[in-house]
Amino acid sequence: MPHEALSRLHEAAQQDTGSSQACRNFLFWLAGQPDPTGYRGDGGLELRRLDGVLRSAAIEVLTWWASPTKSDQPLLDILERLRERFGDSAES
Repeated sequence: MPHEALSRLHEAAQQDTGSSQACRNFLFWLAGQPDPTGYRGDGGLELRRLDGVLRSAAIEVLTWWASPTKSDQPLLDILERLRERFGDSAES
């Protein structure tokens, strides 16, 4: 489980920048859930908005997510914290 990569994406996703918007979009996209801000991204093109460090973290997380995981909870916990941060009315 890529703890550091998930943490890096979570930290960035909490901000108010283009990269943070792309990170949020990516994290919610992984779980097939809408971004709590209402933003609708451009799919994989969102990765182009990330700097090299965040893009590497996203690819590491995607590789982990695409494989059988022992638990999806680490990602689901991050999504819940982001929903709390951005006031989501959508259900998980």
